[in-house]
Amino acid sequence: MIADEAQFNIINAARELIYKNGYVETNMNDVRKRANVSKEELEKYFTSKKEIVLAVIDQVTDFWNKHLIQDILGKSLAKPAINAMFDWIMDLNSKSDEQFSYSISNILYELYNVDKDFAGKIDAFTNSWSSALAVKIAKLHPWIGTAKSELQAKKCC
Repeated sequence: MIADEAQFNIINAARELIYKNGYVETNMNDVRKRANVSKEELEKYFTSKKEIVLAVIDQVTDFWNKHLIQDILGKSLAKPAINAMFDWIMDLNSKSDEQFSYSISNILYELYNVDKDFAGKIDAFTNSWSSALAVKIAKLHPWIGTAKSELQAKKCC
């Protein structure tokens, strides 16, 4: 949970810098400057770049979880839910002024290969997404069975 505006700004600054420059090229001082906080304020919330990046991953996956898994896949009938999922992703990627408008998958892909803790958080989200999608696939095509529905969902996520 984000404690205040400074913490929120730090996480957003880190996310933007990682997207723009990559994980390796992003450092704590750059994040501090971009977030417009003092060194002390940065260290009040985060003692390492890894801690900030874990918060970035949480922020991104929480956003996707709420909008995609809960709001779209969690409430709609099978076919409209799957269509809405793809529409939402395409719409999100086409907006240049939204919170997560750029291809967030690029960041997650890079981070996945950097650290096992990053990979664990990303895997947990991807598994949730594919599970929710598998339920919709199974409802849409009940004759293929649960195992094949799960396999198809994993290919999409």
